[in-house]
Amino acid sequence: MKSTIKEKKFDWYYAVSQQVYDLLQIWECNIDQYKILIFEKSPARSKKSRKLLLQFVKKNEVELVYTMSGPAYVKFPVTHILGISNAYITHASWESFRLRGGFIKTIKYYFYALVQFYYSLKADYFIFQTNYAKDSFKKRAFIKEKKLTVIPNAYDSRVKDYFNLKNESTEVGKKELIRIFCPGAHYPHKGLQFIPEIIHELEELTDIKFLFILTLPKSKVLEKIEKEVELKKIKNRIENIGPYNYDQIISLLEMSDIIFIPSLLETFSASYLEAMCAQKPLVVANKPFAKDICKSYAYYVDLKKPKEVAAKFVEIFSIPAQNQSKTKLAEDILTEFGNQEDRFEKISRYLQEISKSSN
Repeated sequence: MKSTIKEKKFDWYYAVSQQVYDLLQIWECNIDQYKILIFEKSPARSKKSRKLLLQFVKKNEVELVYTMSGPAYVKFPVTHILGISNAYITHASWESFRLRGGFIKTIKYYFYALVQFYYSLKADYFIFQTNYAKDSFKKRAFIKEKKLTVIPNAYDSRVKDYFNLKNESTEVGKKELIRIFCPGAHYPHKGLQFIPEIIHELEELTDIKFLFILTLPKSKVLEKIEKEVELKKIKNRIENIGPYNYDQIISLLEMSDIIFIPSLLETFSASYLEAMCAQKPLVVANKPFAKDICKSYAYYVDLKKPKEVAAKFVEIFSIPAQNQSKTKLAEDILTEFGNQEDRFEKISRYLQEISKSSN
């Protein structure tokens, strides 16, 4: 990014993957070709890409570099502000690494995270999405507080506006079929592999019809879940709709009665805020990073205790979709974090501050 300090304006240059560029094309974002570098391979895996990135910065006399989500794997000759949203870098426990699989896979990914951590330290300033991530990274990296800041994730105004107009509140237990939406990718730390055992326990506790809805691609995690589903004979209690386009998020939230995000390792999932925008009950893993965001809006569960998780769902089945205190709390949390436009403004102001102090 090239800046004009006197005018306090930024002249933006971009370095993106081919996938991101294709998305920008769909969104009809017109960017001058000389202002954008498109990677065929990620700098994480390509020495050539790292070299091209460095050349791009020098050629355009860039004065400030901002990486949205790093590390960038490059030591830039100018001030570098690094956004870190990788929980393995900031606050992953050994237990989180063990979720990757056997001992060899655990050790392999642990060292991969160490490499990412090492390259992250090449930046000059750091942006985190939660205080928990920032404080955890600070302890690990021994970096001064003045180098760190928190700019949280944000919600999509379109989602919030839609559900504000809809403003419905229906008792969950009165539905003929309770749909429990579980948005999440095919990574073990997302905790989705615990759902079959929860369903098994839930069937023992209630006669109410329910359906867990997953969004997984073909993967080892999905294979494991399908195997458990067959073994426990609970196929009628779970459905995988596969990965979804973000344009579908409103309809998916609308058809859902409860949002379940069992992630055991996260920085700041936008799904938390989307559940609040939709004013739907939210069930999450009892982890500090989740409490940092969801506060008392969410219902917290221990995935290692499936009977207790099932009991919590039965409890939610019998209460209103949201009472007034929950709705007010959701509004307060959403106001605190802001929408995507607010987030952009916060980042821009921070870059302005760093730009001034670096010159």
